[in-house]
Amino acid sequence: MPKTLHDFVYYMDSGTKLHFHRDPNDEGTYHIRFNVILKIPDEGGIPIYGGKKKEMNERCYIICRSGMDFHTSSVIKGDTPKILISFGFSIPTDKVHLYSNR
Repeated sequence: MPKTLHDFVYYMDSGTKLHFHRDPNDEGTYHIRFNVILKIPDEGGIPIYGGKKKEMNERCYIICRSGMDFHTSSVIKGDTPKILISFGFSIPTDKVHLYSNR
């Protein structure tokens, strides 16, 4: 059974971006996040997971293998902030498909 990690809300204004990092894992698990996009900025804020840019759509989610892939985002520009809810889980390594980041 996956262990739930802290959930949080991102509210990111113009000029900000997610720093480049990889999240820590507990032994035998991977830190995985489901990021629900509530608001897309006017420009930028594009998520980049494992070196690959991901498409964002409001009211949709993106799976982030945050304990496996380094991730970041491009700089947000304009008057509209990027807003998302991030749900975190610690999932056993044998339950995570290693090649699912497409």
